[in-house]
Amino acid sequence: MNSQSKQAAHTAALTVAAHQASASAVPPDDMIDTPDDFKKWPFLHHVLGDCRDSLVAIYSNADQEALHAQRVHRRWVVRAAWFATLAILFALLQLTLHHSGGLPAIFEGCSVIGALWAFQRGQQSRQDWLTKRHTAERCRLLKFSSIIHPDLWARGRTGATECLTALGVRTEDLRKLSYKDVQRWLDYDTLSPPPGRLVPRNLEELTELRDYYREKRLQHQVAYFKQQYERNVQRDQFWRRVPQWLFAGSVIIVALHVTIEAVTYLYSKYVTQLPTALPSSVGLGLDAVVACAVLLPAVAAGIRTWRSANETTRNISRFRAKYLALSNIMQRLDSGALKDAAEAEAALRDLWYAEQIMDSEHREWLRLMLEAEWPA
Repeated sequence: MNSQSKQAAHTAALTVAAHQASASAVPPDDMIDTPDDFKKWPFLHHVLGDCRDSLVAIYSNADQEALHAQRVHRRWVVRAAWFATLAILFALLQLTLHHSGGLPAIFEGCSVIGALWAFQRGQQSRQDWLTKRHTAERCRLLKFSSIIHPDLWARGRTGATECLTALGVRTEDLRKLSYKDVQRWLDYDTLSPPPGRLVPRNLEELTELRDYYREKRLQHQVAYFKQQYERNVQRDQFWRRVPQWLFAGSVIIVALHVTIEAVTYLYSKYVTQLPTALPSSVGLGLDAVVACAVLLPAVAAGIRTWRSANETTRNISRFRAKYLALSNIMQRLDSGALKDAAEAEAALRDLWYAEQIMDSEHREWLRLMLEAEWPA
């Protein structure tokens, strides 16, 4: 192979690598430490041990179950919104046709039953989703809280299991978390105090910890929050306006109906006498106009139910705020070996700040979803 062919192959390889890098905006899961991570950061052999294995096992199961429960919940939310809207549609159809019973009444009853069923199943799947997601995120928070615990670096502890014990957590309890446990944790669990004075025993390992945390934890979370913000903001701007447009359309239809009634009255009074009974098709058309005016807000309410179950707008604000806060901390964690105890203490304090931001982010998200406008 000549030099030009080698250059072309090298350029093609770089192009493929660039496309692959751009296609993967979020790094691999920060909870999973690969063999390459253990080679790159030898300190991991001394601080995780069996604690890592137990947390990762619980996390992996809870994360997969949470993703499945979230998909199920989203489907039930859509079904509930559709069934509730259809129930109103068939009720309006009966009013428009000026009779009760028949197929519209049957469809209305089926829609009401479907809506109640979807609301009940949606509530159950919502509780499953929040419980499993909380379990997964608790494992993530505990992993990083334990490895940056000051006692681990100031008192020479040999594993993070002791730090978990100091944090008052048993891995066995994480496997049995219930929905009530999630609510209890949100209301009564206390935040860890900021680290005090630190007398490091190994500056080299603390340097590895800082670099590991910045690359494994911060870069992953910064990329995640940025991706979530950018992916949802455009879509949310559209769906946020749809209920407003439907409500405005309803007002326009009512105004059109009032105009038709006024013109008909004035024409019959001052121009010519209209027949006492309008043709049935005209009366049916006017009723259909009024039905549309009532139906459009019902559709808007269905869309609002779908959006409120996920609190998209407020979550976007959270994504952007956490992205900016974590980006600032990541910029402060410069590379280079830690030279003394003061630099080590400052670095560890920044790690604690970052972890508290992510802890508060999870609490904020959990409280937001627990209080979402979803029928309980």
